[in-house]
Amino acid sequence: VTKDEEEELVQFLVENGDGISFYGYTHYELQEDPVWAAKIRNDRGHFIEPLGVSVEDGTYSPFSRRLTMNVVDNHPSQSLTTPFLEFGLSTLGEELLEYTGNIPIPELERVTMRTRVQTASAMERHRLKNAVPRAGN
Repeated sequence: VTKDEEEELVQFLVENGDGISFYGYTHYELQEDPVWAAKIRNDRGHFIEPLGVSVEDGTYSPFSRRLTMNVVDNHPSQSLTTPFLEFGLSTLGEELLEYTGNIPIPELERVTMRTRVQTASAMERHRLKNAVPRAGN
């Protein structure tokens, strides 16, 4: 949904009091004054309001989804993506996510992901250091 489409959608909802729409939490958070979010029954049977904390901790589960990233397991790819991933998993990266209206992953998962990135990077450096040169190189 573009910003213009979002504004058009919110205007429609405001003008039609019985209107209903679905869009991302970030968009809702930006337009929270003229619209409200309905509580939704999650997979545990509880009616949960979409709040940053309920999306982050997984209790607001029917429509929340995680962003996943897959990276190619080779040196050229890792040398380019590792700094990006490290930044995204840093405190500054988390602050940037929050500033843009996104919900960062929980701290324990962030630590786990940082460890995975660092381990993969160290293993790739070790592999390159111990690589046998090919004939003609």
